[in-house]
Amino acid sequence: MNEEIQNKLLGYLSKVENSINDVVDFGSDQVPLLVQEILIYTGIEAALYATLQIISSLFFLYIGKKMSLAIKEVINDEQHYIPIVFSLMISTPFLCSALENILIVLKVYFAPRIFLLEYIREIIRN
Repeated sequence: MNEEIQNKLLGYLSKVENSINDVVDFGSDQVPLLVQEILIYTGIEAALYATLQIISSLFFLYIGKKMSLAIKEVINDEQHYIPIVFSLMISTPFLCSALENILIVLKVYFAPRIFLLEYIREIIRN
């Protein structure tokens, strides 16, 4: 009876060991692909956000310039620069955020290991 239990336990342990080896093999095959996908996704996402933010800021600056010219023509006022200042105030956060996203793209491209270490650190903190 004791030998039967030991044989069953050894059978179960060998099944568990084989399962663990399969998981380790699967993980070692998939980790490089996962890292590559994270880098590509992050780089494309940051580049897209930077592009949209730059376009938005240029749009606000264009609107401010047009408003300034319209005020100058219609009213002939000396304070025609106010719309330009206002559009600069609106577009500054967009430009700062675009710069941050451009830096992320550069970090992914030139220093992917550093980016991955920081990415892992953020995951562990949260």
